[in-house]
Amino acid sequence: MKNLCVLGFRGNLPIFVQNFLKQRFFRVRLGNTYSNIFCQEGVPQSCVLNATLFGLAINPILSVIPQTVQKNIYVDDLHISCYARNMQLMERQLETAINNIVEMSNKSWFTISAQKTIGIHFCKRPLHPDPELFLGGVPIRFQDNYKFLCIVFDKRLTFLSHIASLRKRCLRSLNILRTLSSTSWVADRSCLIRVYRSIIRSMIDFGSVVCGSARPSYLKRLDYIHHQAVKLCLGDFRTSPKTSLYAEAIEQSLSCSRDKLSLSCYFFVLYQKTTILYVRHY
Repeated sequence: MKNLCVLGFRGNLPIFVQNFLKQRFFRVRLGNTYSNIFCQEGVPQSCVLNATLFGLAINPILSVIPQTVQKNIYVDDLHISCYARNMQLMERQLETAINNIVEMSNKSWFTISAQKTIGIHFCKRPLHPDPELFLGGVPIRFQDNYKFLCIVFDKRLTFLSHIASLRKRCLRSLNILRTLSSTSWVADRSCLIRVYRSIIRSMIDFGSVVCGSARPSYLKRLDYIHHQAVKLCLGDFRTSPKTSLYAEAIEQSLSCSRDKLSLSCYFFVLYQKTTILYVRHY
């Protein structure tokens, strides 16, 4: 409620949220038998306002992180990072940010799990030791790779683990196209292409702006999936050239698609910075 007031919400909306959160009672029915009445504290599970109210409650935690530390948050996934040539300086900045997060979370009745907190030391020189960081007196574990928002980051930023995991998931989804393209289903081309774009191509394009910096030899491992999927959708022969298949299906190659998505992201970020500078000028 305090965060709603700080954001400028007035009128009936804060009153509705307050009445929605307090004095909620429920009981469980099994056949004709009812359980005791219990008081529901907070938002009910699977409620449509769950993520919205949680975001309003946890977003102010970013304000206590120092400006020298980069931070990102997506619902309950929080990421902080710092770049420095001096390991001691980086440890002090990150430890200060972690202590501020713990202090703010305790005031907001949030619990930061030390067991689920993972650190990654991105460094091209393996001789450098990992920094020593603590969360509530518990040392933070460092790993060679970790999945954050469906993208696997490794300490060398090769994205080889992510490409291998993505290829495995796409190969499993490719069986759906094989089933739909069989003679028993007889799905037309347009339907198969829509299925491919929704369940396979969406996974490949997600995070391609970040993973596009990987080696071309690593990225080519995904070209096989793209080629096989287009061939299944069109029902062409195995010897059909790739360029002809892409032209017939009106599909781009994965390299062109990555370049397009990267340019779109670049111009979007550039537009956001220009808009912020324009507003500040006035």
